[in-house]
Amino acid sequence: ALHKYYNEGKDKLSRLEKVFVMLITDEISVLQDVSEGDEELMMFKKTIEAMSNDDGIIGLYDKEEMDEFERSQGLQYAKNEGLEIGRADGIEIGRADGIEIGKENALIETAKNLLKSGDSVQKISEVTGLSPCVIKSLQSNI
Repeated sequence: ALHKYYNEGKDKLSRLEKVFVMLITDEISVLQDVSEGDEELMMFKKTIEAMSNDDGIIGLYDKEEMDEFERSQGLQYAKNEGLEIGRADGIEIGRADGIEIGKENALIETAKNLLKSGDSVQKISEVTGLSPCVIKSLQSNI
């Protein structure tokens, strides 16, 4: 549309093409020329001019500021992803540790029950896989 404006003039542009030209151009004179004679396009021109003078809007187009903003957003995303992965890994490790502790506690309880029923340290060691030393320690605490 901008190419057509410069080569053929504003009279050859459709209304939609005029809007595109107004959105793309960085020249106030082009905004004035394209919007001239159309009340709605002139209001649109005023909006564009107002936004062009707004420091907040201008800041959005400052390359260094935008790059810094994008970099900080990327770092925050990476940090959040890292935390999420760390939590998931921690939960998995905790679950595995809990299962191991539960198995060990079950073997100890089984050994205690077998000791109470009078089974030998050797037999209990074979059945539970616990060392005779551990079983003797349990025996002294019963």
